[in-house]
Amino acid sequence: MKKTIIKNEKIIRSYREWLKEAKGFSEITIEQKLRPIRHYQKIFDNEDFSSFNTERATKFKFSISNLIYNEQPIKDNSYRAYLNNTKSFFQWLCIQPGYRNKIKMDTIEYLNITKRESRIAAQPSNREYPTIEYIIELVKSIVVITEIDMRDRALIAFMFLTGIRDAALISLPIKCVDEEKLIVFQDPRSEVKTKFSKFIISKIFKFDNALLEIALDWIKYLKSKRYSPDYPVFPRSKTEQVENGYSFIKPTKVEPLFFKNTLSIREILKSRCKEANLQYYSPHCFRHSCFNYARKLASSGDELAAIAENFGHESVKSIFMSYGKLSPEQQIEILDLMENKNINSDQKLYDNNVLKQILMKVDNIEHKLDENNNDQKTKPDKHI
Repeated sequence: MKKTIIKNEKIIRSYREWLKEAKGFSEITIEQKLRPIRHYQKIFDNEDFSSFNTERATKFKFSISNLIYNEQPIKDNSYRAYLNNTKSFFQWLCIQPGYRNKIKMDTIEYLNITKRESRIAAQPSNREYPTIEYIIELVKSIVVITEIDMRDRALIAFMFLTGIRDAALISLPIKCVDEEKLIVFQDPRSEVKTKFSKFIISKIFKFDNALLEIALDWIKYLKSKRYSPDYPVFPRSKTEQVENGYSFIKPTKVEPLFFKNTLSIREILKSRCKEANLQYYSPHCFRHSCFNYARKLASSGDELAAIAENFGHESVKSIFMSYGKLSPEQQIEILDLMENKNINSDQKLYDNNVLKQILMKVDNIEHKLDENNNDQKTKPDKHI
C-alpha cells in the first residue's frame, strides 16, 4: 500500500506541474481541480490509479452525488465540475507512461453526467442577496470605537458600492482608487488579484450617500495617517500580545499589510452579522446586490454594456447569466406591476422604439465581441 501511495502522489505532483506550467492555472484553481482526485483516493483507499474502471467510475459518481457541503447537498453545477475535473485528470493520465494500456478513453466517458443533469446544472440558480436596507442596517450596527470598526464599516460599504470580488478587495492598494472621480482601477500590474488577471475599471456607485461617505472617509483617514499609495485600502488587523507574551489581546488597530486570504473577509462579515443579529451573506452576494441595483439604472444597450464591463464581463449576455436571474418573488412582483399599469404611453416603462433600440444595441455589441474573439483566435502570435 505504501508503494501505491508514493506512486499516486508522484503522478499527482506531475499533474499539478502540468496544470501550472502547461495550462497556466493559478494555485487556487489547481487546488480546486485536485479536490475531486483526493476524494477519489479516499473512496478507493489510495489504490493505484491504473485500477480505474467502469465500476469505479460509477461508484465515484454516486459518492459525489451524495456529498454534503455546508450542511447542504452538493449543487448540480458543483457535481458537474467535480466530475469534469476528475475526467480531465484521467484523460491526461491515460497518455502517461505506465498508464497508456491500463486506462481506456471509453472507460473515462463513464464519468459523464446525464443530459438531464447537464441541462439542470447549466441553469442559473436563484441567489439571495442583501438589500440596500439590510446593508445600511448592518453598517449602522457597527459602533465606531476603534480603527477596526472604521475599517469594517467601510469594507462592507465599499463591497456593495463597487461589486468588487473579495480576492481583488484584499489585494487593492490605495493608489488604485480615485475617490474624486469615484473610480476603482483593478490592475493586475499593481498586484490586484482579479479573475483571469483582467484589468477592470469599476465605478463606485452612489446608491446611498451615507454609505459612499463612509467608504471615502476611510480612504481619507488612511491618507491622513501617511499611508503609502502601495498600502492596502483595507489593511489587516494588528495583532498584539499581552505582557506575558503567551496570549493576544483583541485587536483595535490596523497595520499596513494585506490580508493573506479571503477567509478574513468572510470572518469579518460573519462576526458583524452575528453582532447585529442579521442573516449572513457571503462576499459574493454583495456583488450580486451591486449588479442588481446597477441594472435598474440602465435604459439603453450602451448602459447595459457599460455595466457588464464594470463587473469584468465582456458581454451583456454573460453577466445576466451570472447575476441577472430573478428570484420567483421578483418575477411575480414585476409581472404584477406590469399587469396593474394602465395601458397608455405615459405609464409605460419603455415605449416600443426604446425597446427596439436596446435590443439592437445588445445584438450589435454581442456581434462585435464575437468578431473580436474570432480575430484573436486566427491572429498569429507576434513572438513566434
